[in-house]
Amino acid sequence: MKGMEFYAHHGWYVEENKLGNRYEVDFTAWLTNGFSKAASENDLNATINYEVIYSTVQQVMAVPTPLLETIAQNINNALAQEFPFAERFECTIRKYNPPVGGLCHYAEITLEHLL
Repeated sequence: MKGMEFYAHHGWYVEENKLGNRYEVDFTAWLTNGFSKAASENDLNATINYEVIYSTVQQVMAVPTPLLETIAQNINNALAQEFPFAERFECTIRKYNPPVGGLCHYAEITLEHLL
């Protein structure tokens, strides 16, 4: 899933937690056996359900957290519980207009999670 957008209150500084900011999250999953079973059997339980991804990411993003790295790790861990048959996850988080004392479109981190 690409471009999930949230307004959240993450950040290292007190002002960031008070004001909040706009965030974007991308999430990619790899399945050990691919998507062939889901495709051939039309089985939602054999694949990654994007409604579950969105609701899980939304729940994690609602909890104020100082670091983007921790947020990405929490997302990956939560989704690993939902989809134990996956082989690998990758979560990218973008924080728009980070407080760096100048112009910066966004700060971005990507965290890979191998299962």
